[in-house]
Amino acid sequence: MDGDFNLVVTFTNASFSDQTEMPYSSADNSTVKLKIVLHKSDLSEKTVFFSVEETAGFSVKVTVERTNFLQYLFLKANDIFPTEVRYQWNIADSNFSYVNSS
Repeated sequence: MDGDFNLVVTFTNASFSDQTEMPYSSADNSTVKLKIVLHKSDLSEKTVFFSVEETAGFSVKVTVERTNFLQYLFLKANDIFPTEVRYQWNIADSNFSYVNSS
């Protein structure tokens, strides 16, 4: 079935960058809604740019928001993949390292 939804990305200790391609709407610098439209058998990929505010670490949380009530069957919960990932600064490697997810 064809459908559309919003992918909501929320950052902690990071800020969304407007380098990201439209369509999107941002509630503030830490939360953005990306409009995703899929047709039967489609795949969709979206690059989101952001900047890290603190070298201590940051996290990215992704949730799905229905655009209308009739899409209840289209959007299904998926417990396999994490919805939030956390990274912290690794001094030895001078980069961010994956910490955990939930």
